[in-house]
Amino acid sequence: MQLMNETEDVSWELTAAQRYLRTGQAAKAREVCRHCLKRDPDNPEALLLLGEIAQAAGDTEEAKKIIRCALRRFPQDPRCYKALGLLLRNIGHLDDARINFLKAIELTPASADAYFDLARTYQLANQLSAAIQCYKKAIQLDPHCQMAFHNLGIIYHTLGQLGEAVAFYRQALSLQPDHATGWCALAFAYQDLDQAEIAVSYWRRALDIDPNLTDAYNGLGLAHRRLKQFAQAIDWHMRGLALSPESDDIRVNIANVYQEAGHYRRAALWYRKALEINSRNPIAHLNLGVALAAGGQAEMSTDHYRKALQSKPDYAKACAYLVGRLLHECDWEELDSVDLQLDKMTRDALKKGELPAETPFTNLARHADPVLNGAVARAWSRNISNRIDSDQRPFVVMEQRRAKQKITVGYLSNNYRNHPTAQLILKLFELHNRETFTVNGYSYGVDDGSHYRERIKRTCDRFVDLRQLDHYAAAGKIYDDGVDILIELAGHTEGNRLEICAMRPAPIQVRYLGMAGTTGAEFIDYLITDSTVTPPEHAPYYSERFVYMPDCYQINSFAPQEALTNRQQPDFELPPNGFVFCCFNAAYKIDRIIFDSWMNILNQIPNSILWLLEPGRAARSNLKRSAAKKGVDPARLLFAPKMAKIEHLNRMCHADLALDTKSVSGAATTSDALWAGIPVVTLQGEHFASRMSSSILAAAGLPELVTVSLAEYERCAVQLARNPDRLHVLKSRLNRNRWCSPLFDTPAFVSHLESAYMQMKKWFHDGRKPRAFKISDLI
Repeated sequence: MQLMNETEDVSWELTAAQRYLRTGQAAKAREVCRHCLKRDPDNPEALLLLGEIAQAAGDTEEAKKIIRCALRRFPQDPRCYKALGLLLRNIGHLDDARINFLKAIELTPASADAYFDLARTYQLANQLSAAIQCYKKAIQLDPHCQMAFHNLGIIYHTLGQLGEAVAFYRQALSLQPDHATGWCALAFAYQDLDQAEIAVSYWRRALDIDPNLTDAYNGLGLAHRRLKQFAQAIDWHMRGLALSPESDDIRVNIANVYQEAGHYRRAALWYRKALEINSRNPIAHLNLGVALAAGGQAEMSTDHYRKALQSKPDYAKACAYLVGRLLHECDWEELDSVDLQLDKMTRDALKKGELPAETPFTNLARHADPVLNGAVARAWSRNISNRIDSDQRPFVVMEQRRAKQKITVGYLSNNYRNHPTAQLILKLFELHNRETFTVNGYSYGVDDGSHYRERIKRTCDRFVDLRQLDHYAAAGKIYDDGVDILIELAGHTEGNRLEICAMRPAPIQVRYLGMAGTTGAEFIDYLITDSTVTPPEHAPYYSERFVYMPDCYQINSFAPQEALTNRQQPDFELPPNGFVFCCFNAAYKIDRIIFDSWMNILNQIPNSILWLLEPGRAARSNLKRSAAKKGVDPARLLFAPKMAKIEHLNRMCHADLALDTKSVSGAATTSDALWAGIPVVTLQGEHFASRMSSSILAAAGLPELVTVSLAEYERCAVQLARNPDRLHVLKSRLNRNRWCSPLFDTPAFVSHLESAYMQMKKWFHDGRKPRAFKISDLI
């Protein structure tokens, strides 16, 4: 029998020490290492293992001392630099860790492990470009470095480059098919590509390998939620919760399912259960706020947005939601600081090429800056495009469709209900020329049973409810219906499904109404607009080509029965002799600057009052307090409850003059006031959202009510209030124009719109790219 020499004996003992460490017997492992060092003091492995044992015991300083001792004794051994680098990385000293890994590479330039360690350090430091480069070098040195492929997948996933992420995850799994976590990662990538069915198959594959993998149960819950299979989603999340009964995150996911299913009270209950486990869970606080707002308790949501941001100060989404609520509550004092915080978060995200947390809609409400508005919108649309995998784009139709006698137009919206969009476009569908056009309506919003929805359904040639279809199937339906021109009516407003348009189900795609700004989307060709809201010099900030209507971008569909049939004194309190200013715009449009101007106007017109739409308890209190600070009796602010459109129009005629908001002007509300015979004074701003009333007033024949400075705005309002004869002349002209002005000539508007559609179709069939044009050049 051959006996081991002393070196082999030490090596065998070190192997035993490693086994002791892995099985939690640190004391035995330490004893063996010290025995080995007595026998072989020049053994670096024993010294480094002793450092590893100290680190496992939580004695970082002792571990650091031991490894530095090894470095002094063995300065050319790359394992010493690796060990120190790993220790420093574990305690968050990433720069120092990087220096040690670079030294290890210097000593062993062909070591894939050294490059992998450096790459992981860059990844943890969020230096993703450097991490990618080092992982790829590790793969070059060792094509079987499975975790390098996997981590590259994670990085590209983080960057939103989902196609690359999928490719790297697949390469990693080809090297280690039994890597359950790898199948989970691949499933999450497909989930983010809106391919939930594929994601489900991969999560099931992960569970086949590891039946106790909580992430897989969680993922299956997320996928079934995406597929609107809410009962199954709850079931999978509950299975995950059984494995991790103290998980606040799983409770949040259960709540998310109930919230998406519209069960807001039950969602709130589960968010509160999550907060019982972890009172500082920022996602639970944020989503609880969203659930409360959706359930009609918006004012209760504000504090949860605050708590989410307090729990995680860099939580940009919570900051964006808090800003949104503060806008609605007219809480300008708190808004001042949080607004600046959100500005920094948005600009930092744009600088890094990341998705800003605030929506394009929120951004344009806060900033009349077409350059910034366009940058935010482009980031959001780019994110949508990145989530649409090339395998999901069979609907790209750049070839000519088979020649048809008629042009099929499809209107896509989630607002075929009692909503300003439906009220504006109500007559559009029935006025289309059926000899030239087939008109389809595509709805993915709630069916409220209103007469608006019923009339639109009745006057479409085909009306399709897409709510039960995912984005891919919805796009397929539009494509199969042979739609030539798809008109998207939401933009980046709440609940939009721009993903449908991103799949290019129609050869020509057009934006109209909805959000007053650009989508920033390459998949939208045209924007129906006018030269007031989007002057030609704004074209560089828009992804769409401008289609200029002759007068105003806005269609109106007022009916004869909405022609003010009830002019007697209303059953609400208005002063019998005082002057009534009004503004029925949403509260989020009221900013400090315009409100101060309103107070200046009230201070100059004795016995005048300001009549506003009821904004809720918090906003009402804040507005009254702000009025008092400007020397105005808060009792001079009156608040009108919401009511049906016809009743509101009849109520409005008791006002004398409407005052417009500044950051976002009135749109449908301005047209409503003019139809009710109430002139509107507006202040023209610098972007689409702050110029809508300017366009509407010009089309109504009242361009003199468009002002360009706060001083002129206040002067115009005060002069009209002091000069009843001049105001009477304006109202008389407005009453005449109601029946003949371009603003209310719906048949002419539809005719102009059809001219635009025919021009778009002609250019497409001629093989010409979309370009800006004026309707006036066609007629």
